[in-house]
Order: sequence, then structure tokens, then C-alpha cells
Amino acid sequence: MEANTPVSAVASQRRAGRPHKARGGERELDAPIEANTPVSAVASQRRAGPSPASAVASQRRAGRPHQARGNQPAFDVKILYDGDCPLCAREVAMLRRLDRGRGRLDLEDIAAPGFDAARYGATQHDLMARIHGVLPDGTLVEGVEVFRRAYAAVGLGWLVAPTRWPLLRPLADAAYRWFARNRLRLTGRGAAACDSDRCAVHARGA
Repeated sequence: MEANTPVSAVASQRRAGRPHKARGGERELDAPIEANTPVSAVASQRRAGPSPASAVASQRRAGRPHQARGNQPAFDVKILYDGDCPLCAREVAMLRRLDRGRGRLDLEDIAAPGFDAARYGATQHDLMARIHGVLPDGTLVEGVEVFRRAYAAVGLGWLVAPTRWPLLRPLADAAYRWFARNRLRLTGRGAAACDSDRCAVHARGA
């Protein structure tokens, strides 16, 4: 059969009971394709394998780790959280479970000994005042936007989608700022949970 024979002609041959034979190392056509696509073009596409987008989708459905593009980190968002805040730590633990080892989230405890806020171009006071997140390109986001991105990364973006609505967004942001300022008292954590410098940071709030 000639290389540029339309697929519609191949289909006619099959209906007539004549088998279509593959040439050389080409596989026999067995998937739906457009009627006037040349056979040679179809064979080239099939030899090339699946598209990158379909491969990524297959990996995500299979629960495989999320891979980085180029020189960017693999995570969708890195969460800089206060590990001394019990409520914050519980939510982060829940997000870690929802991530199921896929690497969409990277979690860093800013209350851990040796944490250096300067790595992110910020101060310890700023990071303790409210939750921050780091995007793959290095951009810092803060407050409710961190939760929007974190929940979207684990497939639950619909839970926080209403916080983007024009009427609800300022209310959600204000409610989080109030919680961030008062989380020491609300979570029942005392001064023993941190050293004097970190406690002073919490007490000043934002």
C-alpha cells in the first residue's frame, strides 16, 4: 500500500474483507483516527509514543511522585509553618497524608532549631506573624493564599475556592490574620513551647 493512502481507503478494504498488512516495523492500525489522515503520519505518531501531557496525567493517576520541570523544584508549594502551634501542626500533618508521597507539597517547620528565615529573604518575625509559602519560582505567598495553593495541590481546591470570591476573600483574609495573632492563646500553648526570642515574636504578632 502506498505511504500516503488515506485511512478511509484502509477502512474500505477492511469492510471488504481484505486484511491490512503493516509495512516493515510498523504496527497495524487499531485505534480511532481521523478519516483522511495519511497512514504514514499515523505510523509516525505511534512510533513517537504518548505526548508529555498524557504521560504526566498517567503518572498523577498512578500516584507517582510529581517531577520537576527544568531547574524548578518538584513541589507545587513549600509551606513554612509554625510547628509549635498544635492546630497548625495538625493541619500540616493532614496535608502531608493527603499528598500521599507525591511531592506536591514541601513542608518546613520554621520553629525548628537552626531554621534560617534569611534563606527566603524574610525575617523570623515576618514568618511567625502568619503562614508563608514558597512557589517553585521562589515567590513568597502568605496567609490564606498558602492554603488555597496547598489544598489545590492535593486535589481539594474546591474546599477553599469560596475564599477567592470577591465578597468572601477580604473576610477570609481578615479572619486568618486574627487567628494568626491569637493562635498562642487559642491553641493553649504556653511560653515553655519556645525560647524567649521566639515567644517575643509571637507576642508582637502582626
